[in-house]
Amino acid sequence: MTNFKFFLAILTAVLLFNITEAQNTRIASLLEQVSVDSIKAHVQTLSEAGGYNSRVTYTEGNEFSARFLQNYFNGLPGISDARIDSFTIYSAAKPYDTIPVFNIIVTFAGNGADEEIILCGAHYDASASHESNWKSSWQSVKARGADDNATGVAAVMEIARIISDPLNNLSFRRTIKFVAFGAEEYHPVNPSVHHAGSLWDADRTKKQNQKLIGALILDMIGYNPNKDYCEVISNTASLWMTDYVYRNRDAYVSDLVMNNVPADVPYSDHQSYQDFGFSAILLMENDRPWNDDYPNYSQNPYYHSEADAPGTLNYLQVKKVTQLALATIVELAQPDTTTLISKQPNQLTVENFNLNAYPNPFNGEISISFNAG
Repeated sequence: MTNFKFFLAILTAVLLFNITEAQNTRIASLLEQVSVDSIKAHVQTLSEAGGYNSRVTYTEGNEFSARFLQNYFNGLPGISDARIDSFTIYSAAKPYDTIPVFNIIVTFAGNGADEEIILCGAHYDASASHESNWKSSWQSVKARGADDNATGVAAVMEIARIISDPLNNLSFRRTIKFVAFGAEEYHPVNPSVHHAGSLWDADRTKKQNQKLIGALILDMIGYNPNKDYCEVISNTASLWMTDYVYRNRDAYVSDLVMNNVPADVPYSDHQSYQDFGFSAILLMENDRPWNDDYPNYSQNPYYHSEADAPGTLNYLQVKKVTQLALATIVELAQPDTTTLISKQPNQLTVENFNLNAYPNPFNGEISISFNAG
């Protein structure tokens, strides 16, 4: 009996090791599907915004972008729901206090009984607040927002496409909620409030007692003339999420340079979820994109200006950050093991002992049969 237990322990360890290796290989294959061409196309479409060349809140280009995003997500075959979630900003100047603003909410349903949620989001509105005529001409100024934040939205679009692709046959215990947020930027008709879309969603998430485990936000991930660089931003309560980020960087995108210690700054939609007590982190090209961070980063001269255009971007950096976010979301969502392991029989042979895991494919719990040959 002692020998039986010994060999069973060895063979079980071998099986679990092979499963882990298969999972790593499978995640790596998902990351290979991130397409620079797709990212460029999304950034271009959002920057042009139907010919309006602006995604400023309360403009036609902003509304075009909301419809475009809803149509895109609804066109993904594995998405169970993509809808417009409208709200109003009551503190805005009249008549804008009654004009709806939009979040686009996208759901990839999990199969766990706990109804837990992982959120991946980015804001799609834009700003040109550094232009001298911003306050008087915000309705007509060109605010293409290629970096801020068409890059973050393009990353979310790519992650949703890959995760929901039926050919990838992915399923998760936790539901993945993708959100394109409206009204993140300060606005001349509502100078006292920003992050409005994420505040609206975080507030409802809290009031409805939804089990949001963590939120990963992407904002400004595309500018860097120096190297491929990204910073992770987190408060103390969310540091457990950064462990996933750093581990996945080392495992899958090791040539992406990152800050060694997470910064804690409040400049994007992650703050909304933190304020409501949820774990939330931000991936960004620099924790203060208006500052230098030599040798890794030079300040973004196009920030909140008409010059924030697609031609200024480092698309390889965007791809790598997208891959990092994809790997992290996959892990946080707790994938069904059968959707990540190789499509090989779950059987190992070591010397004269056969170990079979069943049912095949297996998930959740594994039954192991053992026999001596």
